[in-house]
Amino acid sequence: MTEQPVSMPDEIQKALKIHEEKKEIYLALRERFSELRKREEKHRKTADAAEQQAIKDGATWRKLFRESDGELTKDIRNFKRQELDNRELALEYACLAGELQPELELCQIDTYEARERYLSSRDAAYTLYGDYCLTNAATSLFEIPEAKVFLKALQRKKVMIQRDIEKDAFYREALFHDDAKAADSEQARRLGEVLFGFIDQASATLSTEDDAVWQSLAIVPRDDFTTGEHELKNKIYRTRRRSDLNAMIEKQAQTQTS
Repeated sequence: MTEQPVSMPDEIQKALKIHEEKKEIYLALRERFSELRKREEKHRKTADAAEQQAIKDGATWRKLFRESDGELTKDIRNFKRQELDNRELALEYACLAGELQPELELCQIDTYEARERYLSSRDAAYTLYGDYCLTNAATSLFEIPEAKVFLKALQRKKVMIQRDIEKDAFYREALFHDDAKAADSEQARRLGEVLFGFIDQASATLSTEDDAVWQSLAIVPRDDFTTGEHELKNKIYRTRRRSDLNAMIEKQAQTQTS
C-alpha cells in the first residue's frame, strides 16, 4: 500500500487508504478469476483433445478390423480400449469444466462489482488529492515575487478585457438592462482564454513523471472479465444470478459429499 505524507489532511488520507483497499480487493478477485478461467480452459482443451484422440483410435481399430476380416487382433483390442478410455476421459474433463462454470461466473460478478467499487473510490481520492495538490501548489507559487508581478499584469489584462466588453454594443445593452451576468461571464471567458494559453504553453515541456500517490491513482487496465457486460451492468440481474449460482454451487457440494 502506498504510504501517504503525515501532513496530508485526514480526509484525503482516508480517501487514499480506501482507494488502496478497494484496488487490492479488485486485483485479488481479478487474479482469482483469471486462474479459474485458465483451469476451465485447460479442462475444455483436454476434453477436446481426448475426444479427437478417441475418434482417431476408433477409426484406426475399425480400419484394422475390416482389413483382418473381423479377426480381433491385439492391435484392434488395444485401439478399441484406447477409444473407450479417451471418450471416458473427454467426458470427465468436460464435466470438470462444467462444474467450474458456476464458480467462474460468480467470480466474474464479484470481479465486476469490485472494479466498480474500486473506480468509485479512485475517483473520490483522485479529486480530493488533485484539489489538495493544486491548492498547495497555487499557494506556494503566488508567494514568490515573480508570481506577484504576473498577477498584477493579469489584473491589468482584466481591465483591458472589461474595457473591450463595455465598448461592445451587445454587452452595453445588457448592462443598460441591469443584467451584468452576461458581461461577467464574457469577461471570465476571455480572461480564461488568456490564462490557459499561458498555462498550456508552459505545460508543454513539463515532465510527465508523477509522485508515488499519483502513480497509485493510475487506473488499473480493464481485464477481459466483461463477457456479457451488458447484463452485468444490471444490478437486479447480478443479484438474481448470484443467488442462482450459489444454489448451483451448494447443490454440487451436496452431490460430491453424498
